[in-house]
Amino acid sequence: MTEITFEEFQKLDMRVGKVLEASQIPGSRNLIKMIVDFGTE
Repeated sequence: MTEITFEEFQKLDMRVGKVLEASQIPGSRNLIKMIVDFGTE
């Protein structure tokens, strides 16, 4: 695993959201379509 510097970590845009809906994509075993509410900001 590659490590990153703290400066590189600070560039990330991490968000927390509420999953409103999740459904499988027809014909795929690994894909899931998600509707996520990230709030107003």
